[in-house]
Amino acid sequence: KDYVEARRLSGAAAAKGHIEAQTLLGHMHLHGEGGEKDLPEARKMHGLAALQGHAGAQVALGTMHFIGSGGPIDFTESRRWYGLAAAQGQADAQANLGQMHVYGQGGPINYGAARRLLGLSVAQGQADAQVMLGKMHFNGEGGPTDVVEARRLLELAAAQDHAGVRAALEVVNKASDERRAKETSDADAMMALLLAEDTEEKKKGAAKSKKNKKKGGAKSTSPPSATPPTSGGGGASA
Repeated sequence: KDYVEARRLSGAAAAKGHIEAQTLLGHMHLHGEGGEKDLPEARKMHGLAALQGHAGAQVALGTMHFIGSGGPIDFTESRRWYGLAAAQGQADAQANLGQMHVYGQGGPINYGAARRLLGLSVAQGQADAQVMLGKMHFNGEGGPTDVVEARRLLELAAAQDHAGVRAALEVVNKASDERRAKETSDADAMMALLLAEDTEEKKKGAAKSKKNKKKGGAKSTSPPSATPPTSGGGGASA
């Protein structure tokens, strides 16, 4: 590879407004390929390509504004450029913008928007989005707590060898085990309660049946009815 020649040719094309050349030249200035690093020039080149709608350049420019590379930190600008790239379906932009919504960087916290953006990025297999969305499900941010879904997402990121996800996965696994243990304990307690209630009902039924049986078999002790004797045909003579 001849980075020096590539940088020269990219510079010539970029000067004519070629969007891919501007993006490539910005990348080369950013990483010092074919010459010295020049972060302000990298920001400038990415900016020119970003204005023409290049999603990759928009992401790069958003990141430079976010970390203060080649100029001051500006979360508002970072959020704007990530937003433009995210609208084009760029997975990294969706992940980065989602995280900015979670932490309220460059604008208010918006968990609902964060979940939506991270979900779009996750659908494209973006590992950072998998981790962040997994944490949101675990913490119940922007929706109900869902330890099972959190675990699934973190395992997807772990399968991509995402740095730092192992510790988060251990926390989720522990919480998942505790939840299962509690559910088992609650189920056992409920079963014991139902059995106790059933036993009590059976006892009451048996007692009632015994009482009715005893009542039906007892002799009557009430006195016979006193029926007055009927009068004879003749009356007493005077």
